[in-house]
Amino acid sequence: MGPSSRGTRCGGGVVSLVLCCSLFAVFGSSFLLRHGTLHSPSAPFPRLSRGWLRTEGKGWLTVSASRETLKEDTPVQPVKKHRDGVRRPFKKEEIPEDVDYVIVGSGIGGLWVAAALAKLKGYKCVVLEQHYLAGGYQHSFVRKGKYEFPPGLHYIANLEVCLPLLQAVSDPEAFKELSFERSGNVTVADEALVRETGTPVSHEVFVGNDSVPIRVCEGRARVEAELVRHFPREREAIRRFLEIVEEAKWLPGMFMTFKAFSPPVQRLLVNLVPGCQHYMRHARLSAEEALEDLTKDQMLRTVLSAFGGDLGEALRDGSFVMQAAVLGHVMEGCYFPRTGPMAFVRCVVPTIENVGGAVFTKARVDKILVEEKPASLVSKVLHPGKELDARAVGVRMEDGTEIRAKRGVISDAGMGVTLSELLQPEIVGRHLSHTQEVVKRHSGGISHALAFIGLNGTNAALGLKSSSLYYIPTASNRSRFVDESGEVEASLIQDWYRDTLLDPSVPSVSAGMVFPSAKDPHTTEERFPGKSSALLFSEARPEEFLPMVLEKRGKKGFVEKTEAYKEAKELVGKKMLRAFLDHFPDLEDKIELFEVGTPLTSLHYVNRAETLGLRHTPARMTDLELRPDTPVEGLFFTGQDVAFAGWAGAMVGATVCAQRVLQYSVVDLLTGNTLLKGLGQGQHEAEMKKKVLAVVAEATMRANGAGGRIGQTTAPPLPA
Repeated sequence: MGPSSRGTRCGGGVVSLVLCCSLFAVFGSSFLLRHGTLHSPSAPFPRLSRGWLRTEGKGWLTVSASRETLKEDTPVQPVKKHRDGVRRPFKKEEIPEDVDYVIVGSGIGGLWVAAALAKLKGYKCVVLEQHYLAGGYQHSFVRKGKYEFPPGLHYIANLEVCLPLLQAVSDPEAFKELSFERSGNVTVADEALVRETGTPVSHEVFVGNDSVPIRVCEGRARVEAELVRHFPREREAIRRFLEIVEEAKWLPGMFMTFKAFSPPVQRLLVNLVPGCQHYMRHARLSAEEALEDLTKDQMLRTVLSAFGGDLGEALRDGSFVMQAAVLGHVMEGCYFPRTGPMAFVRCVVPTIENVGGAVFTKARVDKILVEEKPASLVSKVLHPGKELDARAVGVRMEDGTEIRAKRGVISDAGMGVTLSELLQPEIVGRHLSHTQEVVKRHSGGISHALAFIGLNGTNAALGLKSSSLYYIPTASNRSRFVDESGEVEASLIQDWYRDTLLDPSVPSVSAGMVFPSAKDPHTTEERFPGKSSALLFSEARPEEFLPMVLEKRGKKGFVEKTEAYKEAKELVGKKMLRAFLDHFPDLEDKIELFEVGTPLTSLHYVNRAETLGLRHTPARMTDLELRPDTPVEGLFFTGQDVAFAGWAGAMVGATVCAQRVLQYSVVDLLTGNTLLKGLGQGQHEAEMKKKVLAVVAEATMRANGAGGRIGQTTAPPLPA
């Protein structure tokens, strides 16, 4: 499987956020709306000062912000907020009047774009979430009143770069309450490891049943030293790999940002801008191809494949640029929000409510409403043979209620789900058939099985660490993992564990493991004294579970499952428990709760089985047609499918979506009317711009003197 985590996906996402910020910096990724005024509802939004991070105790970071009042051209009357913005069950009588946009889905991609439109233009947005909590995979849940689990977000990497993007759309008072734990520097067990390594360890990778862990610390030099310690003959390959990682981590955001412009301008920029040339050079290679140029050591490749799990791809399939970007940002340090990921939701929801918008839960959308009319002359000229124009005008709820939107509908439900379930087939056939083809060629993303374990005892008493652990067993099946030279091959390992998850003859499983209680020990001890929690995740193929669903809904809206599903779930549970006890045998008698989640669990709660959205292959990561806009006027996509997987990746997709919704142009780019500047993050954007320009310049010099596929100076131009 290549240790992949639904939770770490968000860490990979962090990467994206960072990339986006840098991108924005370089090319004005976001541009303040030309035709409107800047709104600062009810209170000014703070701008991050240089000393925005403050350490208190063991790795606890708090956010401090200097207030800078933004010009307010048009006053906005304060709107009474719902008493709990994350739990507001849908009621027809509470639908705001004169809704500008309806957003389907309340993941960070949906919430971010709604808040940005509210803050910049005063647009009234209604966000609709089918679950009882807003936030998508940012939610946490409690079992037996004792154990809390965050199934989606397990860490955020490179906080200093990505957090300003969250602050840009946050309520200032809520944002001031944010604080973070520094992974690898939280618990008593962490302290012992810090004394040994000299720095916090955010991840440990175990390859083989009895292997010594490879530890990922903060800082490139420390990571290089650790890898060289395990692979002394690969010193030069490791140095070169990490050099490329430093370059690659800043590039994806640049490519994604250009999706905010019209297709011809996007294509022109991608072909001309040096940074995009470097991006395309790395993105067109699979991770396996790139590593072949660097090293022949299969075990080193296997270790480096661990972070490919954040993207759900094997080495042979995943785009090298994304795998490099994930590790690059992890090396900047990893963090976890105190009180859990729902803290982010509570920061953003008030911004939407301040201008009269709303975030509803238990609000299942049946269909997006699209109206057609005879095609205009312009449409007929641009699209010969076109007879009808189409426009998104709102949604119809499952109970039949219609919510009309003056300006359009934005979907954060995933491109595939939107096209296959939320739109009438005839609308897709007449207007979105090509969009559907584009999405289908990148579909088939991975899902995950999860195990939730409740433990009796404190983090200190049980010796729990806040770092994440990736476990890749090889001993019992080694003959299946070797290449022609007899060396273990990473892609074969990943394929094997995906293929055998439901095979009872294979007892082992590759898994990621985290202790949520150790990532946020202060909150855990306050809420659930004397209790701790563990969470495991392993890649699973959704297509193996989907046939186990009966075509009807059971109690509380759960889809009813077959007996085969119950047996499969029990088998997965046994494998996950075995993997857990292989590493933590002393915790066996401390287990008080054990539950299993599968791709069908994801299907129920987020209405799709794929955890990480569309695939992260070279084809997907270089596809210019995966855009936020559609041929249907007023219909847009936001979230990770627009950019790439993860919490930060979803925000990158949201920033690109916001720019396209507000029709930014190259004129805005050239004049510096950027979105981040409009949202109060101009200083941060300027700092990122300097950093990215320096990285691109260095990359150009390095590429001119390098050889091999990863050393080509430029990528071939895209076809016109």
